[in-house]
Amino acid sequence: MVNLALSWHEAGISAACLAVAAVAARRSGRPALVAAAGFARETAVVLALFGLWQLAGTFVLMGPEGAVDRGQWIWQAERAVHLPSETAVQLAFLPHPLIVQALNLDVAPEDIKADEPLYGDGLGLDSIDVLEIALVVSKRYGLQLRADNDDNHRIFSSLASLTDYIAGHKAA
Repeated sequence: MVNLALSWHEAGISAACLAVAAVAARRSGRPALVAAAGFARETAVVLALFGLWQLAGTFVLMGPEGAVDRGQWIWQAERAVHLPSETAVQLAFLPHPLIVQALNLDVAPEDIKADEPLYGDGLGLDSIDVLEIALVVSKRYGLQLRADNDDNHRIFSSLASLTDYIAGHKAA
């Protein structure tokens, strides 16, 4: 079987040769060579990028062996220094379709600001809407939000506070 793989050396040399050929063809002024010069230039760029990718691969300190163990170590290190979970970060920065769908709001999820009040001048939700959100949160995250909780006003003050509460209290 023929080995078609290029090392970073071979890719770099090929890219340089094609780049020189592209410049020479362009300067020739001959229509066929000028047309081929664009192809040669693009191929040189692709080969140069491939060569850089191959070169970067030589600096890897570890192979794929033990990748799961390293991933678990990273996850434990993130928890040890109290970094937020990926879910919490996504909830803070991505649109909030769960609330829009649950309440059938006439608002696009991306128009809901995380720090906007849920009551009054913000989204204008009422107590029934908050009960519906609590039900959806319970079903989706396995988290019970009780009506007699003294922190409910703080929890439901904004989407950001609700997200923080869910991230800190959801069932594992």
